[in-house]
Amino acid sequence: MENTSSGIWNIFDIRYWRCVMKKTDICPDKDIKFYLYTRETGTKRLRIDIRNDYSLGYSGFDPTKKNVLIIHGFNGTESKTPMTILRNAYLSRMDYNIFTVDWMPLARFPCYLSALSNMKLVSQCTAKLYAFIMEHGGDARETTCVGHSLGAHICGMISNHLDVKQHKIVGLDPARPLINRYGNKYFRLTPDDAHQVQIIHTNAGGLGEVNQVGHVDFCVNGGTRQPGCKGHLIQNAPVTILFDKHIEFLRDYGKNEDNYEFGMTDYLRVSGMYWGLTALELLNQSHSTPQDEIVAFIKNCQDPESGGISACLGHDPHLLHTLSGVQILAMYDRLEAIDVEGVIKYVTSLQQPDGSFTGDKWGEVDTRFSFCAVATLSLLKRLDTIDVDNAVKFVESCMNFDGGFGSRPLSESHAGLIYCCLGFLSVTNRLDIVKRDVLAWWLCERQLPSGGLNGRPEKLPDVCYSWWVLSSLTILGRLHWISGEKLKKFILACQDTESGGFSDRPGDIPDPYHSLFGMAALSLLGNPDIKPVNPTFCMPQYVIDRMQLTPQILRD
Repeated sequence: MENTSSGIWNIFDIRYWRCVMKKTDICPDKDIKFYLYTRETGTKRLRIDIRNDYSLGYSGFDPTKKNVLIIHGFNGTESKTPMTILRNAYLSRMDYNIFTVDWMPLARFPCYLSALSNMKLVSQCTAKLYAFIMEHGGDARETTCVGHSLGAHICGMISNHLDVKQHKIVGLDPARPLINRYGNKYFRLTPDDAHQVQIIHTNAGGLGEVNQVGHVDFCVNGGTRQPGCKGHLIQNAPVTILFDKHIEFLRDYGKNEDNYEFGMTDYLRVSGMYWGLTALELLNQSHSTPQDEIVAFIKNCQDPESGGISACLGHDPHLLHTLSGVQILAMYDRLEAIDVEGVIKYVTSLQQPDGSFTGDKWGEVDTRFSFCAVATLSLLKRLDTIDVDNAVKFVESCMNFDGGFGSRPLSESHAGLIYCCLGFLSVTNRLDIVKRDVLAWWLCERQLPSGGLNGRPEKLPDVCYSWWVLSSLTILGRLHWISGEKLKKFILACQDTESGGFSDRPGDIPDPYHSLFGMAALSLLGNPDIKPVNPTFCMPQYVIDRMQLTPQILRD
């Protein structure tokens, strides 16, 4: 952590690694730069200094021309796409004064939270640029602010610092994550910020706003369900599984230990290994993984005192990673590599008097942990070490009127938690307590017009719910209650045709988590090129058969 003084007010910027959170309201700021482009200057940018009246005159600024302010978003810069494409498109149409705002040092990845905080200073300084243009002959009625992502909200926030109302704002995919946390229009783009606020949505509900933001909102189909738009899948999406690309993606994922993402995912390393290795196993590629190295890593992650398995060396053990580690070793038929009795002792120690399980020593109770506990003990053939009847009573107390289950009693039904509770009851052979058809109906209502499945009402589809919902319907013997063909198309559309892997929705970034659950769902849908998967354990069926496990599955 480094603190650097920022002026006579003795206010400090906060710097953590590459992240900078400005705590000053002084403009200009060295991390916020303004440039001017015209047809005459072409791609040559000219720096604008709002303290120097001569900088506009020497830059080629013409007050008789229309003005466009272009502001990039999170992890962007004014000198790269899509800002350069946008700038060139304007200049090809007319000889504008194109002003670009570059706040890249305050918006770089992965510092989204600090970027949110820095928007206030960026909007304040850009408002000074706006006023500077007006003072030198610019016309507010001929000035448009165009912002992408967080830049769209900055366009709106500029209005908080102006004496005149802006004429027009164009918001390109205004950012959605955490914007609503403020609950105050001061921190976001609204129709009140200009006489005309036009919005173009291409990632509504993903990283972009899903609700109406401006006077006119255009919804361009980008692979997600968007208000007022027909069609929900990318038209040129793949219709077959990209096996070679997925294998390469999964093999290479995490190899670069110097990668920032690698360093920031220690807390889920063992579970991440389970996702990637199981996906490769379903693709019949287990022979391509360094099994001895993986087994040794899991062994080293076992805490000798408690017996639990942690996500990574130096982390506390947790039921989630204990199950993931046991699943990997079971697939490799290498359970003898760890202290099995230690694992059993750890899992048993986490059962509470009401039958529930905590995830670790810190005491959080969740039905996910009930499933992790019985699944782990079942794989180790030691389900007899816990009070199963009391555990069943707790899970039953989490059942809702709609047939679903939540994380605790009186919690909202959720597809992921329903899978955990059905998986728990499947392992303990107690599916008799389930409201079978009521729950199956709730689950089949999760299918949206795109064919994808969501986790609860009024949410967007996500590939991972293809697994949570499908596996639950399979356990209930009601898989045929949804359109498998439509779901298959949605899942295949979520493949990354360049890098391989599956993302949550078409066009997003792929990862091992969604890759596993996308492939596992395709397996449940009967894809002959993917190994059969067990709906209870999310492991290859042949492994469950080899271990002679018979989790309960209801038949139609």
